[in-house]
Amino acid sequence: MHMKESQKKIIRNFVPVFVVMFMFFIGDTLHGAENNYNVGLDHVETLIQPENIKMHMMVWYPTSDITQMTKVGPFKINVARNAEIEQGNRSLVIISHGDGGSHLGHRDTAHHLAKRGFIVVTILHPHNNYTDNAAEGTQQNWVDRPRHVSKAIDTLLKHGKFRAIINNNSIAVVGYSAGAYTALASAGGIADPSNIRSHCQNNTDDLRFCRIYWMYSKTKKEKENTVIKNAGDKRIKAIVLMAPIGVLFKDKESLSNVKIPVRIYRAQKDEILRYPYHAAFIKENLPLPPEYIVVKNAGHHSFMSPIPDYMKSKAGEIGIDPEGFDRNDFHKRMNQEIADFLLQTLRTK
Repeated sequence: MHMKESQKKIIRNFVPVFVVMFMFFIGDTLHGAENNYNVGLDHVETLIQPENIKMHMMVWYPTSDITQMTKVGPFKINVARNAEIEQGNRSLVIISHGDGGSHLGHRDTAHHLAKRGFIVVTILHPHNNYTDNAAEGTQQNWVDRPRHVSKAIDTLLKHGKFRAIINNNSIAVVGYSAGAYTALASAGGIADPSNIRSHCQNNTDDLRFCRIYWMYSKTKKEKENTVIKNAGDKRIKAIVLMAPIGVLFKDKESLSNVKIPVRIYRAQKDEILRYPYHAAFIKENLPLPPEYIVVKNAGHHSFMSPIPDYMKSKAGEIGIDPEGFDRNDFHKRMNQEIADFLLQTLRTK
């Protein structure tokens, strides 16, 4: 039985549309956009040289294994420990915490990204974390942090469990506060910590930031070269900056090599990194316009994972938001936005 010409025409017109829709679906599925995976969790460590010190990392990843509420540090998280990883061609995301922070400080963001199909590594930066913060504010810490990111990437790309399914051309970094500095330096930003000295001399209203970092900056000898070069890692294809430190980057030239997609979050009521010296400065000086979001009524710590009620009495300042701000609600929205941004920017890499 022969088809009528009108039927043939319908099929001819439909096939290209179907192919486009199918390819779009496949592209999203490779990255996990159409999935809602369970989350596996492993502990991985690597040696940082030449110091020969261990760097601890948590790896969050998609799995089909059954999960349960599991005690991870002081938190209860719905994960499967040491699970089977869901196969695929997956993007890698490194998350860098702030000064004195933790590789669990952004656990909800890591968990959400893993559910969406990403492999996520949360770093515990040596000598700049909640158990050992000896390096805070030092020149060496600004140098070391981007090295930690590159080392984390190296480790995962060689790791027996993860290396076969990571897309080497689909790597991103998400950073908060000093971690956002880390992401920006890792993406090619050229920092100069001596900028802190001149900034704090000329901008006395950035009080909290200068109180934290002034001791280092005012004792540094003027004649010493403090510019941090060669920190960029060209494997990084996109970054997300939450409440970033901006004053280490002096001008447009400092950021001229950052030519990848950037999404910036600024807290409207950030009293530690005050407007306009940090997030807004970065926004104005990047060579490519970033996505830039001002989070109304948010404070500096609002980007950290919500603190469970049973821990709030011990959490101190990091658990406190400006009056009326709902951190739980904001994180649901922000985590979705970050996942969507990374899916979109890494899809074509």
